[in-house]
Amino acid sequence: MDDLARIGHSRYLYFALLQSIPYLLLQVIPIWAAFQAYGFELGFGAALALMLILRLASILPQAPASLGLFQILTKEFLERAYDIDSSEAARFSLVLWGVVKFMPLIAGFIALAITGAKLGELRKAAAAEGQSGGTMAPLSSNP
Repeated sequence: MDDLARIGHSRYLYFALLQSIPYLLLQVIPIWAAFQAYGFELGFGAALALMLILRLASILPQAPASLGLFQILTKEFLERAYDIDSSEAARFSLVLWGVVKFMPLIAGFIALAITGAKLGELRKAAAAEGQSGGTMAPLSSNP
């Protein structure tokens, strides 16, 4: 509790907020691009609104990878705010889920391949960090 109070009174709190805003706004681009690729004539404002709804909904307990709630919220948003046909909105919600969820997964596998790290090494380092309660143990380097 004391640490949470320190965060709220830290002079770096607003600096951290300013640094995180560009990252948050970058998440609008794949949604907007999916709108364009799917043929919806929706702009950045619609993509920003949908991204904020999906991010706020991620607070709720739900299935892994937001499966279900992501599709429901996307479908309802498109139907109610932009009068898009229900079946078209439902299909788009699945496409958008794939774009938003699979792309970071693929990028992570590419990063693992580039660095030469192995999933087993990452698992062992995470387990060692969990047992020690300290910083993560360094990964072994592959020549």
